[in-house]
Amino acid sequence: TPPLRLRRLNLSDNALGEKGLRAAARVLTEQPALESLSIQNVGCSIQACKAVEELLTKSQDLRQLHLFNNMSDNQGAEHIARILARAPCMEDFRMASSRVGPSGGSALARALSTGHHLVRLD
Repeated sequence: TPPLRLRRLNLSDNALGEKGLRAAARVLTEQPALESLSIQNVGCSIQACKAVEELLTKSQDLRQLHLFNNMSDNQGAEHIARILARAPCMEDFRMASSRVGPSGGSALARALSTGHHLVRLD
């Protein structure tokens, strides 16, 4: 059978944390054309953000990334910034209410400052 080709994946409002996100590894790593990932309110800590970064190595087609209402902190934002730097098609990025401070905000701003077509930023 041909592999599953997802364009949108919404794992929001589940208590996933790092372990749950790593459990979704096979789905995430085998989706080269993933356009939308929603993982808001899932307990996305620094370690979970690192897991997402490691799993989303092919994020060129990613247009929407929603991570709001998590516990990402500055270090988590730095991991997410590296995803954004590899996602030139990003149109909709939301990471509000995720405990991101000045250094994490700066990392996100740098990653979004070039090559993006943002329509929505929260």
